[in-house]
Amino acid sequence: MKDKDLEKTQPILLSEIKEGKKRSDIYDELADELIDITEEEKEAMEQAEEALAEKNIALAESLLAEEQEEKEEDAKDEASETEETTEETQDDKNKKTKKNKLKEKWQKLSKKQKILVIVASILVLLIIIGGIVLLVVKANKKKDEPKKEEEKAVVMADNFYYKDGKLYILDEDEKEIGTYECKNKNSNSCYLAYNNYADKLDVPKILGEDGKTKTERVPVYNNDYIFVYDTPDADGMAKRIVLYSLSQKKELETYTDVKAYDDDYVIVADKKDNYGLIKVNDEVTQVIEPSYENLYMIDKADNLVAQKGNSYVVINKNNKVLSKKIETSEELKYYSNKLIVTEELGKYTAYDYNAKMVVESSGFMTTRDAYLFLINENNEMFIIDAEGTKYNEEGIKLYNDNYVTSYIYDKNGKLSSTKQSFKIEVGSDELNILLYTKDFKEDKYNIVNLKEGLNNKKLAYYSYFNGKLYFYDDEEKVNLLGTYTCGSKNKVTGVDGKLSSCHQALSGKNDDVNNVIPIFNKRYVFIYDGATYNLYDLVEGKNKGVYANVGAFFPSLVDNQPFVSGSYDVIAVNKKNKSGMITIAADKVTGKYGFNYNSLKRLKDYIVALNASNKYQLIYNESTASVEYNYDIVDYINKGQYVKLMDQSTSKYYVYDANGKKVGKDTYSYVELYDDYYVAILNDKTLKIYDYEGNVISSKDVTIASTNYFGDKPAFKVTSSGNTFVVSILKNGNYEDTTIERISKDTQESEDTKKDEESR
Repeated sequence: MKDKDLEKTQPILLSEIKEGKKRSDIYDELADELIDITEEEKEAMEQAEEALAEKNIALAESLLAEEQEEKEEDAKDEASETEETTEETQDDKNKKTKKNKLKEKWQKLSKKQKILVIVASILVLLIIIGGIVLLVVKANKKKDEPKKEEEKAVVMADNFYYKDGKLYILDEDEKEIGTYECKNKNSNSCYLAYNNYADKLDVPKILGEDGKTKTERVPVYNNDYIFVYDTPDADGMAKRIVLYSLSQKKELETYTDVKAYDDDYVIVADKKDNYGLIKVNDEVTQVIEPSYENLYMIDKADNLVAQKGNSYVVINKNNKVLSKKIETSEELKYYSNKLIVTEELGKYTAYDYNAKMVVESSGFMTTRDAYLFLINENNEMFIIDAEGTKYNEEGIKLYNDNYVTSYIYDKNGKLSSTKQSFKIEVGSDELNILLYTKDFKEDKYNIVNLKEGLNNKKLAYYSYFNGKLYFYDDEEKVNLLGTYTCGSKNKVTGVDGKLSSCHQALSGKNDDVNNVIPIFNKRYVFIYDGATYNLYDLVEGKNKGVYANVGAFFPSLVDNQPFVSGSYDVIAVNKKNKSGMITIAADKVTGKYGFNYNSLKRLKDYIVALNASNKYQLIYNESTASVEYNYDIVDYINKGQYVKLMDQSTSKYYVYDANGKKVGKDTYSYVELYDDYYVAILNDKTLKIYDYEGNVISSKDVTIASTNYFGDKPAFKVTSSGNTFVVSILKNGNYEDTTIERISKDTQESEDTKKDEESR
């Protein structure tokens, strides 16, 4: 609805108009009108005469009492009148004699007779006066009025006026562009039709200053097509609206209801009250045949909603069905190109075009595009889409509850104020929600990043919105555990689930966004924020520790496990780059090993520590540790009885016992420890098997084909059974087995001696 069209609504009753004048000229040249005396008016005059007669009877009684008093005074003066008789002329005597006779006759009448005489006299007088007035009025009416008995009053409206049974249509410059001959010669029954506002959609309201809905006429299209409300008494239609062409001077169609919209679309109802759609501009085009119980449309919307019984269906302007039938007795309140909102008794329901219910809410609800805006009892707005995806977790606080915009117009038809709570602008990547204060002044925009909501769909058990992390204990993300305010806000531009600056800490196992360090006891969570790892208490809402890094856990954690319960030891690195260990229990966090180590790492059941002297140790518990080693401990067997060491600078391997003594003479390219033997790879890719005294116990050497010692398919595998070994060598993706006999120490020494002699 256009504001300029809403400023012209006040009709004015006038008496007469000169044809061919503009509205401003018309007002200056109007005269008073005369109206016929009707039968009802005559009856009212007679009733008034009767009431006046009753008053005159009372007055007559009063006069009789006064006359009696005069009679008594006349008796007193009779003597003096006798003395003066000689001075009277004969004419005076005759007059007095006649007067005395009338008095005598009047005195002889009874009281009742006297009252009747007085009343009759008054009535005769009134009849004479009334007759004279009636003759004067009739004479003037006959002289000044036409003979036809139709309404002669002129009604001036916004874009037309009524006179003598015709509508005179005016353009924007108030020039006459055509006329319409009314079938009902009455300005109250023949006028340009008003737009129907009966639909209870949550669209902007046009109100007067009294708060009542302000009516608006259906516009004149192309200075040619008009919709006229014209209901003759004998027509038989309760409501008759004529589509009339001024240029063709003829009726084109007759309707019972009209709902006009922007873009020249008009919803109309035929004589059977079936609704369809027409478009009126330079011509009239039927777009949708009248076939629906009702049609609903929002200005400039691409689609309509059609109703038949207790079902709604979305259609386009070509009558193509776009949705499944939504079966509901609730009233339609709003719709978009993705969603439909209905309401009943304050409960709102949203459906998608597949007729699937998206959400129910006891508060207000509306939709724009693919998004739903829900307002709860605390006047907070929440946003979701057709799939139920959240776009904010904390509601946007509104200042007033005027959720449906109201345009207020003064008595002169001018827009005086606008009342609204918010205005929504839907962009490709964000929603802009402008808030209005209690006195309806613009306040500020709330910008909602749509990418954040879509990105959160990739995250399990937590979300990120506008600088805050939200943690839940369910996949639906309903039950909130707590929140964390990021020191470094994320700039979310993708929808892959990745957060760059602030997120739940990852375990480092792989690049999976959900391979996170789990939440401990649904309370404690490690959060990467900027360059630090914060151990955050969701219950208390504060940090328990700030670390440069977080490492190993005891007991071990399963990958992609969102929650763990119980007590866990956690290796961490403080801001001074010193390593220590903390214990996370059900309701507290305590220190276990002080942050005094250059590094700590978990190795099976124990911890490998690099102490302040840059020596390596196995830490068994709070009070027990192994001897110091010069090289990094990478494996051990039998609770640390033997350890595998690696020189990080040369990538060479060694075997040592718990006393710090080297086992064997050689250095190796790789070593694998077994319970009672170890397998070593020499520099030339030769595989040998040794006991823990450093003696070779394999009967022959085997050459490996690969140097990949880790993963699902390492370069070799060795198993033993009795006095034999089975060595499996990886070649071309497959393992080739070689059986080797186990030899004793003495046999090996003899073989070594024999080789030495042969070499000499």
